[in-house]
Amino acid sequence: MADRHIDYYTIGHLYGQEICFPEDNICCRHCHRAYKDSLGRMKCGVLDRLIFDGNARWDDCPIEFNGEIRGMRKEKS
Repeated sequence: MADRHIDYYTIGHLYGQEICFPEDNICCRHCHRAYKDSLGRMKCGVLDRLIFDGNARWDDCPIEFNGEIRGMRKEKS
């Protein structure tokens, strides 16, 4: 499968760090604070809990967004 080109990244902020998500796909599987534990389960390194759906985001996720992006959004046709 070919890599899909990313036009821009949505920038989140957590404890002074930037966390970049491809385009507007803000979900746990794209967060660099998510990891696999010794049993291979996906976990949130911030909230210290299991992630059951990597395509979602916890309601109480502390990453803050202010509309900042890096790159260029393409005009929708």
